[in-house]
Amino acid sequence: MAVTESENRREIARLPTRPISLEDRYDPPANFLEIEVLNPETHGFASKRYTDYEIRMKTNLPVFRLKECTVRRRYSDFEWLRKELERDSKIVVPPLPTKAWKRQMPAFFRRDDGIFEDDFIDERRKGLEQFINKVAGHPLAQNERSLHVFLQETTIDHEKYVPGKMSSGVPLTPRTLAQSHHNDSQRIANPRLEVNERRLRPIYDFMEIHNYRKALTEIERLLKKQAHFTACKALKCLVLLKLDKHDEASALANELDTLASAHTHAAPIGDASNVDENTLTFLSQYYKDLRQYDKVVSLYDNATKREPNSEEYLCSLFMAYVRMKDYKNQMLTAQKLYKLTRKTPYYNWAVISVLLQIDENAAQLAQTLYIPMALKMLEKEFFDENSQQTKSYGEMECLLYLCTLELKKDFPKALTFLTKHLDGLIKSATNESMLPAYFAHEKPLIYNYKAGQFDETYRLAKNFLKEDNYVWN
Repeated sequence: MAVTESENRREIARLPTRPISLEDRYDPPANFLEIEVLNPETHGFASKRYTDYEIRMKTNLPVFRLKECTVRRRYSDFEWLRKELERDSKIVVPPLPTKAWKRQMPAFFRRDDGIFEDDFIDERRKGLEQFINKVAGHPLAQNERSLHVFLQETTIDHEKYVPGKMSSGVPLTPRTLAQSHHNDSQRIANPRLEVNERRLRPIYDFMEIHNYRKALTEIERLLKKQAHFTACKALKCLVLLKLDKHDEASALANELDTLASAHTHAAPIGDASNVDENTLTFLSQYYKDLRQYDKVVSLYDNATKREPNSEEYLCSLFMAYVRMKDYKNQMLTAQKLYKLTRKTPYYNWAVISVLLQIDENAAQLAQTLYIPMALKMLEKEFFDENSQQTKSYGEMECLLYLCTLELKKDFPKALTFLTKHLDGLIKSATNESMLPAYFAHEKPLIYNYKAGQFDETYRLAKNFLKEDNYVWN
């Protein structure tokens, strides 16, 4: 027994420990974001009835203009937000809770209050709360104007709304940029990274209130102590640019470029002299502000050579190619991401990158090269009929396959595919309810018409009108 206890003590002694300062113990949390969906209320009468929900947000994240706010939103507002994020951001947007088409049937088909039942409203409220917390917690989504309008504007003016990033008023700050590339496991393994981050905080604070002169003073003070602090130098580039000191900023950026072009780390991971995630983030933002997107590509291309298994760096490289419209390298980078992580969205990125090349080439090349390539990729990974192994796929994969068949103008095959897979999608454990409603009615109608099957088109259109008397298009 005594031997076992002594062995345990030796094992515990080997664990790395780090003293926690009083500042760390009693400081408020570095950042927090709390969003509640509560107090549902139903308004109107008969067919004009609708339910809205109170959205209550509390945060100390600098990217948000208001730290506490309350708004009311309908389900359709959540749909609008999801649509905007899918179009403008590069994140995989989670699904919304079901639209519950059966509950929206006329009252004489039901024995309950449909979508206005208390139990259903509460279940939907929970689903919407889960959705908005997932979305708002994503660093890339936090820079989308649509999210800020949804959370902080009293009403959403759809006609006057202009899509975009939060690049003015509440800019992409160094702190929020650093959070978007935050690597928790690396920081736990290397406490020096946390120390470096803490030393940069005063500079972040001055930059967030646009006091660039004080930020520069703080940077100079820090560089006197740590002359090789590369992240601090990258911040200095941004500050000098804001102060219109372009020549100084350019000279410093060139110096950092030389360091960033190395294919190996100059010092152990966590050392301030390395070109780390923060350095790359700040320096890439400097080049974005100058619209020198090719420099951003070069930064992350070299970073992936230093750390070929870094998902963060590969994602940043992919986005850099997106800005350059370099579709071929987009595809190659997405394939590397999929090979590294086996995450399906990355494979979809690769397929989309193939299809995007169609606009850059003649129609004949599209039909002989790009469309067949996209079809082959999707069939090999998801829809191989000869494969004995059942491969998992989702709505996005089906949508991509149908889109590719439409580009090929192979409508009979698209109709066969839709007929085969629609039932499985309706019964799958998904909350994306618009797909069954849209593809069970309109797509078969379109595919039959374009395939020349006019009798079936007439029958489907007639049935569709019986179900919905307002659809006369």
